[in-house]
Amino acid sequence: MSQATSFVRLARLGIILFLAVAVLWTIPAAQEPAAGTQQPVFRSGIDAVSVDVIVTDDDGRPVTDLTAADFEVREAGELQAVTSFRLVETGNGANDPASGREILSLDDERREAARLENRLFVVFLDDYHVRRGNSMRSRQQLAAFLRSLTRNDLVAIATPLSGVGGMTFSRNHNVTSNVVMGFDGRKYDYTPKHPIESRYQNLPVEQQEQMRNSLTITALQSLSEYLGTLREGRKTIIYVSEGMSGAVPSGVRVSGSGQGSAPISRSESARQSSMDFFENTSLLLDLESRVFRSATRNNVSIYTLDPRGLSNFEFGVDENVSSSNDRRILQESSDLLRVIAEQTDGRALVGMNDPAPALRQMVRDSGTYYLLGYTSTRSPRDGRFHEIRVRVNRRDVQVRA
Repeated sequence: MSQATSFVRLARLGIILFLAVAVLWTIPAAQEPAAGTQQPVFRSGIDAVSVDVIVTDDDGRPVTDLTAADFEVREAGELQAVTSFRLVETGNGANDPASGREILSLDDERREAARLENRLFVVFLDDYHVRRGNSMRSRQQLAAFLRSLTRNDLVAIATPLSGVGGMTFSRNHNVTSNVVMGFDGRKYDYTPKHPIESRYQNLPVEQQEQMRNSLTITALQSLSEYLGTLREGRKTIIYVSEGMSGAVPSGVRVSGSGQGSAPISRSESARQSSMDFFENTSLLLDLESRVFRSATRNNVSIYTLDPRGLSNFEFGVDENVSSSNDRRILQESSDLLRVIAEQTDGRALVGMNDPAPALRQMVRDSGTYYLLGYTSTRSPRDGRFHEIRVRVNRRDVQVRA
């Protein structure tokens, strides 16, 4: 770790400690209760749990003839009684009169998003972590996919800096596909396009990359929490990204920054690989504590779409990145996309030159599923994850929950 990086982290720690002290300083001291009075004690907890379950046959077709008695739900190994049960199936657009409504206001959006007959998709275009050439190819594929959706599919577009406040859902897929056609990747291009980016433009690219990771993780967390406010049931994020990395390899060609990533010696390369490992571990822990938790609690599934397609190399021949670093970074970034999908009950669309079949499977996943509810007998209020396992009493089916 560089001296500058250590200094920045110490400075951040100092700011956090200062703010913590300031908050404590502003809280008035609790007054002692009067003699003989009893202070009220309020206890609260959320014991009702809803779980969306996808059941398919060996060919990926949804199984729709199950009953509540066919399901077995266990929380932390303890059997739970299913108290609510519903098979959710979206309409085909033509036979659903409500699908003809245009979304013209926030009230319209809330009403249509709450209807389980509609599928909810958010296309998250991670321009920070997609090369420009790859974005140009993938946006064509995404636009074609969006135009194939029905009126029962509500789609919104998001980026790391867009925020949820200005995000709107639409069933006009020509409009959303046109927005996607403007997707322009900026991986390793640090030219500021937003005021917040100008603040750290002169930092080393390693620190700028870590800031980009933080902004992307914050956006995914906020997006998951917002989707959870719209309704129960399944919501889907299509995360278009080449994967995040905890560090920038030496020798990579960057632009828009005064401080590039210069080549280093072989001994320094070995030390950097060790440091990169710890940076990537920290990145994964950050994803787990923020994105995975938020997505799980809000029934949000993330399908990761790697715009690189089937690729054997991460960097071009005009970049001075060693072959070992090239292979390592390609593998690590691909694995990260798989972990994000696995931990949020999505699918990883990695190593695919044509993602269309997998995207169609994603639509089927979101279009037919069971929504189970139960009242937890464990009444967990410890703030921790409690593992939920769902089984189906039928052979030759695949269960995802």
